[in-house]
Amino acid sequence: MVRQHPVTKRSRRGSPLGGILLLACSCLLLATGASLRSEKLKAAYVFNFLKFTHWPATPRTKPVLTLCLANADSALEEAFSTLDGRQVNDQRISVYRLASLKEAAGCQVFYLQQGGAPISLHQLSRRNPGLLTIGDDENFLQQGGIIQLVEEQNRLQFDINLTQLQQADFNISAQLLKLARNARSSAQ
Repeated sequence: MVRQHPVTKRSRRGSPLGGILLLACSCLLLATGASLRSEKLKAAYVFNFLKFTHWPATPRTKPVLTLCLANADSALEEAFSTLDGRQVNDQRISVYRLASLKEAAGCQVFYLQQGGAPISLHQLSRRNPGLLTIGDDENFLQQGGIIQLVEEQNRLQFDINLTQLQQADFNISAQLLKLARNARSSAQ
């Protein structure tokens, strides 16, 4: 399977506490000219999702965690390039931009940027068991996605599709689940 070149590598280290605080406080976004800033914040959220997610048991754990970007524009690619080469749960993250969905077979994380061609996330997940799907489209969870990033009242928040999560057999930290917008609203 041929992939496009990996997104340009850059390595940045942050404290684990900083990552948790980032998720907890849902930092404010600037309303205008915030495309790159917004995408960088989304990349930081995704990194933290990866830190608090454990994949279903497999006979052989891969040393590389492959994060694939679908429908990525240049701002998203630049933002996610900060994750390329970073370590999470004893795995090195490798970020790729997909030219087509056929290339998703080697991915463990699939990020779909809003505005792409409609795809069946249910079908994609069935063809690629153990695929963590994350996206920012407003109907992402209804389409079968697992984690949806949502901008609401100038804040970045997220919802989790618990049904899809259980079907995929992922183990996500209870701390992360508590931070999900839909978990908070159902507990109120």
